[in-house]
Amino acid sequence: QSMILEHNSTDAFYRYPLGALKTGSQVRLRVASVGAGEMQCVELRIWDGEEHHYPMRPLGMRGGKFYYGAQIPVAQTPCLYWYRFEVLENGVRHTLGAPNDSGCGQGVMGGTTDFQITVYDADYRVPEWMAGGIMYQIMVDRFYHGEGTDALLHARDGENIVLHEKWDEMPFLNVSNNGDNFANDFYGGNLEGVRQKLRYLKELGVSVIYFNPIFQARTNHKYDTSDYMQVDAMFGDEKALSLLCKEAKALGMHIMLDGVFSHVGDDSVYFNRRGTHGDKVGAYRDPDSPYAKWFTFKKWPDDYECWWGFRTLPNVNEMDEDFRKYILNGEDSVVKHWVRQGTSGWRLDVADELPMDFLRELRKEVKAVDNDAAVLGEVWEDASHKVSYGVMRSYVLGDTLDSVMNYPLRDELIAFLMGRKSAGVVARNLTALNQNYPKPFLYSLM
Repeated sequence: QSMILEHNSTDAFYRYPLGALKTGSQVRLRVASVGAGEMQCVELRIWDGEEHHYPMRPLGMRGGKFYYGAQIPVAQTPCLYWYRFEVLENGVRHTLGAPNDSGCGQGVMGGTTDFQITVYDADYRVPEWMAGGIMYQIMVDRFYHGEGTDALLHARDGENIVLHEKWDEMPFLNVSNNGDNFANDFYGGNLEGVRQKLRYLKELGVSVIYFNPIFQARTNHKYDTSDYMQVDAMFGDEKALSLLCKEAKALGMHIMLDGVFSHVGDDSVYFNRRGTHGDKVGAYRDPDSPYAKWFTFKKWPDDYECWWGFRTLPNVNEMDEDFRKYILNGEDSVVKHWVRQGTSGWRLDVADELPMDFLRELRKEVKAVDNDAAVLGEVWEDASHKVSYGVMRSYVLGDTLDSVMNYPLRDELIAFLMGRKSAGVVARNLTALNQNYPKPFLYSLM
């Protein structure tokens, strides 16, 4: 190929400013041609939902390369900008695109991926406490049994559960045919136990405590919510949580809850497959239940949509008006209620399985109660251009999440330590995240 074009989206000479840009700002882009002299027509091609072409003006020669440049305004509304360079030479159109799906790095002739510029809301703010701290994750049952709370151990006597006699016994693995662990053994950790250990956690440098789910549920892991408005009786009650949040804040620490809103437990008051809550409560027991619209039954009652095929976890219709009122926008909705009790926001389980409009509404409602509360999402890939269920989702534009859990960092570090990736490859992949994420989002990653 006679023509060689050069552009590096991580080099400020070729792209300035680097990284994500605020709405209404400008960007300067340059491209070099090597060994071809001056060309007649070099264009910058932009896609922001529709196609735009900008002519690039010749800048002259330096070091055997001929340079072209264009300065363009970016969108006034948050979006992803995709750009590439196009040259017409002797009737043949040449393109220079990005080298990989991150939309970042040294250009490739004929590259099929465009370079990415994240254009985010200029008013986007993230709570300051999300940057520069240490987050400590606690599964309450396994952390510490608070002194003076022995009665909590027997909060669920008579149910089909096992209480370990010794704290250091191995957990039971009690798996059903479909791979679902019954998770019905407990050790007795509770919220009062966490409160009694706050000073210890503070000495470790902890600034944020992130809890696995703490609401009433059948299992020890609690991702099968039974009642979003009740703290699990084995962990304590609403008063215990409020006291914990108050004392944590006095020590400069924040409590973040796990919000599991894509599914509930089959044993929940909303579904009630096991009949725990009486005969006339829950969609499984009564097709006229007020909760019936929350779920999708192919054939009532036993054929229903569930999370990854686990029948213990019926899926909810997140955009159902009553569900949204209950979880998001009602006067005492779930997300608002627990922030009012003193928590500092939500880590959202399987955020990439929640509709974008649901996330937008959730963030708005949380911030309305406390602008300093955070919304952190479980998103496994680059959160600026994740494709989920065939749709491109961008969580970094300032309207859905404050930040995400940062699995790519973990994946890159493990791959490097295991000898599967070189330092150069790891650096390139982490640079792509740095380029694609707005700074407030980047510095608030878990």
